Amino acid sequence: MKTLKNLLIYMFSLTALVLVSSCEKEETSYAFQDVSAPTNVAIAFDIAQDDSGTVTVTPSAEGATMFEIFFGDVEDETAVQVAPGESADHVYAEGSYEMKVVAIGISGLTSELTKVVDISFSKPENLVLDIQTTNLTAKVTPTAENAAAFDIYWGVEDENGAPIMTTVMDGVTALYSYPAEGAYTVKVVARGAGSGTAEATVVLNVSISVPETLSFPLDFENPALTYEWIAFGGAEGLANIVANPDMSQANPSENVLELQKPEGAEVWSGAVLPMEEPINFADGNVITVNVWSPRAGVPILLKIESSADPSNVFAEVFATTTKAGQWEALAFDMSTFDGFDPNNSYDGVVIFGDFGTAGQGETFYFDDFQVGLQSQSLPMTFEETGVNNIWYPFGGVEPAVIANPDQSGENTSATVLQLTKTAGAEVWGGVASEALRGAIDFSTSTVVSVKVWSPKVGANILLKLENAENADIAVELPVLTTVANGWETLTFDMSAGAFDPAAEYSRIVIFPDFGTNGAEEVYYFDDIEVIQ
Repeated sequence: MKTLKNLLIYMFSLTALVLVSSCEKEETSYAFQDVSAPTNVAIAFDIAQDDSGTVTVTPSAEGATMFEIFFGDVEDETAVQVAPGESADHVYAEGSYEMKVVAIGISGLTSELTKVVDISFSKPENLVLDIQTTNLTAKVTPTAENAAAFDIYWGVEDENGAPIMTTVMDGVTALYSYPAEGAYTVKVVARGAGSGTAEATVVLNVSISVPETLSFPLDFENPALTYEWIAFGGAEGLANIVANPDMSQANPSENVLELQKPEGAEVWSGAVLPMEEPINFADGNVITVNVWSPRAGVPILLKIESSADPSNVFAEVFATTTKAGQWEALAFDMSTFDGFDPNNSYDGVVIFGDFGTAGQGETFYFDDFQVGLQSQSLPMTFEETGVNNIWYPFGGVEPAVIANPDQSGENTSATVLQLTKTAGAEVWGGVASEALRGAIDFSTSTVVSVKVWSPKVGANILLKLENAENADIAVELPVLTTVANGWETLTFDMSAGAFDPAAEYSRIVIFPDFGTNGAEEVYYFDDIEVIQ
């Protein structure tokens, strides 16, 4: 009954986790593996200054589908349940209490956070600030007698001219990263349950004074670091950090590595970056890189080496581009190289564009060198080897990324998403993607297209877009299939639903044959993208 209750409250919360890797051509199911309890449990806290003792609590956590709040002021207390993004109000008498928040994950695993709440109607006093700065980031930890909440004004304004402010509980640390070096006036206001306050003001001088270490992950966005790529093989001087020429959801970052391969450059032309620390392979042996190639089918060679003995301590692996003129994440499984040892000190990374072919006057771009697969983004083709296709099933639908079983008609691609609506599956059964790499870009169009293979005409395909942090921010639209046992492209004009152009939609939810119980039918989906 508890699971059913959570499902109803959280709009079809997820009951199992299936990891589906696009690197595999066969169906791979890892039900309930790698499922962990929610992490980073936090409490957003506010208190009314009207002598009522009323507080507002908004819990948050990564991987939570429900929260239980125990306010700690009565014995045998019944928890107040709230969904992610929701708040709960409570009235305290004057005193000190232990408030506990329990975050519940999709598998039923839980994490807890306990905080002391001091309710006083007296004016706060003896306000003390513990302030630390590292480069452009400031940390402020306020404490005071008779105070339950602290408003920290960072000395900057948002795009609308409103002051940027953070509210924390007593003894909790607030962080803020400033946009640039400079002097900022920070004001802290301590509040209790009464109308009285205590204030303190300090001027913070923030600057980039402690450079970070040059190593993985590499995203070329840190102004404190110098990314000195050394080109060779006829490309000398042609490896540089430049503005991203194709900012998109697949890669919205500002800076990338440009590597030119001019006419006549050697077949082994490339560039190397010496790093200050070796690559840490604690999270696996796969390195992913965002690649922009002028052509599909281009071999990209990634090499890692030790500066102490580069001729003998190295590993190199190929990956092939599948897109032309677009960003895609490629995966390089270093363990496939004979002699690779994750314990070696690989402190140099080398990249080769179109390895094995002499230069043809082309330019390649690279970004986001990291250990581990990257998150999904649109367009979603299921062909990118460097993307971790995580789909969360619910209501009796089973997902898998597999080889396209019908390479014909409108879809001849190699890999697709398979959804099996098992016998007796709920009418609302479906799957939800993991949080996307960034919010879907609707700046030029509100139309999403999806290639669909349905076993019947008239199947109701419901496409829902959500904010990954707050599922209440969502828009959904149904479209009926018109083809049986063949591919067709369905279009969803999200503006026909409750679409908010200012909202950030960062998760995709698919419901095959919405409104009908499962009958062991199989559907396939591919090429999810925003079209003009």
